[in-house]
Amino acid sequence: MSEGTKETIAEWTNLPEVILGNIFSYLPTVDRLCIGGVCKAWENAVHRPEVWECFEFSEKDVDEFGNGLDVLRRELSFTHLVGSISKAIVEKYVSVIKQFGRSFRRVKILFRGRHSNRILYTLSNCCLNITNLSVQLMQQNDQVHDCCYIQAIHNIILRNSKLEQLYVRDIDNYSESDLPFEASHSYTIKELTIIQSFEFCNLENFMSLVNLRELALEPHFLSYSLLYHLASRSLIKLHILAISKHMEFYNEALQDWQWQEIKKQGPELRVCCLFRVGHEWTTKDIMLKKEIPIKCLRYVSDIKYELLNYPVLTNNVCNYSSTLVEFIDFSHFLKNYELALGDRSMRLELNRCILKIVLGCTLLRTLAVKEVLYSQNILFMLSVNKHLDIFLREEQIEYAEFNSDLLHPMPYEEFDLISRSWVNFENFKFAVLQLTNKHWNFYTEGSAMYENFVKKHFKLL
Repeated sequence: MSEGTKETIAEWTNLPEVILGNIFSYLPTVDRLCIGGVCKAWENAVHRPEVWECFEFSEKDVDEFGNGLDVLRRELSFTHLVGSISKAIVEKYVSVIKQFGRSFRRVKILFRGRHSNRILYTLSNCCLNITNLSVQLMQQNDQVHDCCYIQAIHNIILRNSKLEQLYVRDIDNYSESDLPFEASHSYTIKELTIIQSFEFCNLENFMSLVNLRELALEPHFLSYSLLYHLASRSLIKLHILAISKHMEFYNEALQDWQWQEIKKQGPELRVCCLFRVGHEWTTKDIMLKKEIPIKCLRYVSDIKYELLNYPVLTNNVCNYSSTLVEFIDFSHFLKNYELALGDRSMRLELNRCILKIVLGCTLLRTLAVKEVLYSQNILFMLSVNKHLDIFLREEQIEYAEFNSDLLHPMPYEEFDLISRSWVNFENFKFAVLQLTNKHWNFYTEGSAMYENFVKKHFKLL
């Protein structure tokens, strides 16, 4: 070993506890559970309060191998029977909560029900300073509908009066309980997400959140009085989520005149919609009211292999010419893209529809579709909107000519460039660079571009 290497190791070993603690605070919870066993200095550092500002628990990590808990499993295997190792891991989590719970600020719980009772109740008894809380049921399990789980989550919310962000999903669709907001929450909560939870709660509870800036709800929660009130206070971002798998019909609660009044109360309010493609009404004006100030319109397809009805959707989307920044039609499943690739009968009309959206929505900055686009049509879009980012897979471009009466006159140099550059990828790529001063990139599953795209636009899924 070289002297330089020895010196580096010595310096790392002798780092002050406060620096080690700051470094450890960035590690996942599963790693922080084990890292104290490396040496005495690390054991001391991992007991610093700042190390435990972030806490995550997932029963999937406890029940399955191939994650950071494998190190802890090997340690516990010497002192515990195989069947009790999972229980011992949960006890390790419980011990950490009891010791450092008052230091927790950001807490994320993904539970199934088997091991969660101890975790949830210990959190409710030991944590008082949580500012960011996320609680989600991983999959349906009859155990979790026991009222004791609901009561533990209620207690966590009640006892943490400094909550700023609350995310609740799939935890309570069966009781008539309300969200347990106290007077202190009225001024602290700034972001609230409720998805398939507290279906029958009293919306008046939301009225008290006078500093709420971001709200995510399912369509049946939309209430004129609620949005009118919150928009007049501080609400600037509303997420409407129709992503549940059941095909529940949306009852038309808000009319255009009501959205007009809501906008008067909150001129800065913008709406982000995330819809499952299978909900037919999400492409029609029963949902897409002309006066909604939609900024982001995102559709996601599941394994049912369904495509958007663009002839119905296009005119509704063009109503948002002064607000729309993102239009995204996406699927994690390649079969959805193969379905669009195989349907050539509607390709010309679909290209016209998508071009019409780009022409009509001049603020548009992000476009992603599942359909195949003609190379010349893409160049026309970029000539009209040079700030537009288009996300396509490699197989989604057909190098073909495209003529449309929708286009406005453009400089001769640009038209000549587009007319000559649609024939192959090299010419197409050169034309994109000339038109936008940006390089063209395809996004492929697994790439950094793909992962960043999903993380940014579908974090609520």
